[in-house]
Amino acid sequence: MTLIEIDHHTQYHFSDPVELAPHRLVLRPRDGFDLLIQSSLLSIEPTPDIYWHRDAFDNSIAMVVFHQKTEKLSIRSRLSIEQYRSQTLSLDNLVPVGGPSQHSDNSFFAIFLEHHLTAAELPPSLRLQQDVKDGAKAFLAISQLTETIKASFNYEARENPGIHSAQQTLSLGYGSCRDFAWLMIEIVRCFGYPARFVSGYFMNRQFQPEEGATHAWLEVYLPQFGWLGFDPTVGRPVGPEHIAVAAAPSAEPVSPITGSFKGAADTVADMRVSVLVSPARAPENTMAKA
Repeated sequence: MTLIEIDHHTQYHFSDPVELAPHRLVLRPRDGFDLLIQSSLLSIEPTPDIYWHRDAFDNSIAMVVFHQKTEKLSIRSRLSIEQYRSQTLSLDNLVPVGGPSQHSDNSFFAIFLEHHLTAAELPPSLRLQQDVKDGAKAFLAISQLTETIKASFNYEARENPGIHSAQQTLSLGYGSCRDFAWLMIEIVRCFGYPARFVSGYFMNRQFQPEEGATHAWLEVYLPQFGWLGFDPTVGRPVGPEHIAVAAAPSAEPVSPITGSFKGAADTVADMRVSVLVSPARAPENTMAKA
């Protein structure tokens, strides 16, 4: 078990007072067998009313409602979590869990199979075998696709919102973590594998700007093993560095902060985001030495 601290701070500064519409926050990690939240503190200025709920995909959502005009908005999420995933996913540590033997005809998975990309648009190196029924072989094939995407595209951090379509990423030859996640989702779906978009944190600064950032990857459903995570930005299945916050069929429902404001037509908004994810410091030993 590893203790991890997360400090995610988003600040907006407005040139004139504005009226804030309700904001939707997706900042609380998914509790489960591999991750437990030890402590959580959500600090928001100006002070709003906060309403927590679970969305259709069982993600923790905070809706915040403001009651006053402001020239500044600060949203800070500080978390201490217990991380129980100690190894990167591999065939050596996967255990069959059972479940539906087929997924393509199951209405539950229909939304996770929708895609706009066709196999004909893909180069041979990015194609999967559609007839892979064996879970182990499917895992290896998808892992290889993860490596191939990393090797075939250049990573580029992008601060502007939105996600490139799979066709755009194929054409450009580069993208951000969210672009690569969406490209791979489209690829595996067009070969019959249900997949979902995952937003979270990655405890490695290699693929982040200096001030840190959230991270994105995907999970693929294999009937033999359940939902398994793959990260095409780093080129391998997920490991202990990955901390999932939320998952959904597309990226929009798991955006960390969504909201709007009303103000003068010439109001200028400046946003700054800092994300720090690090192992928790061990408590100091205050006992006197003999």
